[in-house]
Amino acid sequence: MSAIPYIKQAMQANQTSDLFHNSLGECYRVLGRLAEAKFQFEIALELNPDNPSALFNLGLTLQATKNWEAAIEKYRHIERVRCEERK
Repeated sequence: MSAIPYIKQAMQANQTSDLFHNSLGECYRVLGRLAEAKFQFEIALELNPDNPSALFNLGLTLQATKNWEAAIEKYRHIERVRCEERK
């Protein structure tokens, strides 16, 4: 909870950082604010569709809301990203 104001302050300087949106989303997820978390992870993925942390965190959020198929797709996307990195 204490990290949220600092992340928001950093985001004012750089709204296009997928890392900031992912971090804010993770704070919300841990606090159980799943709709806000999902929104932030989706922004992170709009900025960087292959961000493995945002994909994983969104997968966890989707699992928590019992959206199993969507969660599995995010985890599969991580594997595709990892495969591409190995090439």
